Amino acid sequence: MSADDGHDPAPADVDNADDGARTWPRGRPLAADEALAATCEGCGAPWRVHQSMAGFRLRCDCGGWVAVAGVRRDDGPKSLADARPPALRAGDDDAARLQTMQPAAGGLLRPPVAIGEVYDAPIPTSLPMAPGALQSGRVEWRARWTNVALLEVTAVLAAILLPQIAVFAFASGREAVLLLPFASMVGGVGVLAIAAWSGPYGKIGMRRPAWRHVVEALVAPLLGLAYAAAWRRLLLQAMPRLADESPEGELTTRLGLGLAIFTMAVVPAIVEEVAFRGMLQGRLMALLGATQGLVVTAMAFTLVHMSPATLPIHLALGLYLGWLRERSGSLWPGIFVHFAYNTLVLCWLR
Repeated sequence: MSADDGHDPAPADVDNADDGARTWPRGRPLAADEALAATCEGCGAPWRVHQSMAGFRLRCDCGGWVAVAGVRRDDGPKSLADARPPALRAGDDDAARLQTMQPAAGGLLRPPVAIGEVYDAPIPTSLPMAPGALQSGRVEWRARWTNVALLEVTAVLAAILLPQIAVFAFASGREAVLLLPFASMVGGVGVLAIAAWSGPYGKIGMRRPAWRHVVEALVAPLLGLAYAAAWRRLLLQAMPRLADESPEGELTTRLGLGLAIFTMAVVPAIVEEVAFRGMLQGRLMALLGATQGLVVTAMAFTLVHMSPATLPIHLALGLYLGWLRERSGSLWPGIFVHFAYNTLVLCWLR
């Protein structure tokens, strides 16, 4: 017999105590102060389980689950069902399942279980779960969420990168550079379509932020520009030839400042924030937890820009924008920071 740690354990060997209850671990007498009482959900058999298994589940030899109490009470140990709402089963509808969820910040949901417990009910990929919520889900539901997350990451990267790859495949030199903003617009349409199809995370952040985050969004682009300027200065000191390879100045000259800002500031700000800080960050945080989900999202954001020379800039920007999204509960501050930063860079390099 083993705990439910994400794998489906095999049916256990059973010992019968003097009172007729089955015990775990096998062959070890349990004192009254170290034993927890539990009942198999399948066959109803009584169990006496060592207190080290509090908050976990065991597999009975009948194939059913034995839920062990997560806490001790003064009147003796109870089953886990007494400590939280009854577990829902696969046949229950989403409305009933939703009623068992606890509200978290920003309109997100969290399973009603303590740390170390497992939420039995299916967690549909259409529900907006809070960071780390899927870590309490059963392995089959985590696997389903992981598959959806991988599909969404792949679809977003393909929508953004394939138009740019096509530009370099059919054009070269300065012509290819001038076509890249339009390739980004084509990719942006694809990304927004994916976000509309994927679920709640691409839309749930479209709420008004607090004023303190609005003020922060006004200051952050200036600090970002200062950081980018410092990095560019160090980079040009090490590799002066890169000064001739920066396309931003020529783009603003050939397209005009207004069109350059639209294609390289307005469109990326909306599309990339909805895709990365909305859709991907929300789902990855639910699966991996807040910190790991934010870091993985920032790495994907850095990868999609395909610029090793500016990797530290995009990684820092991705981490900050993800952090701002979580603190503000809104996509709008990040959209403004992204737009203002790109606009300042275009005007600086013009």
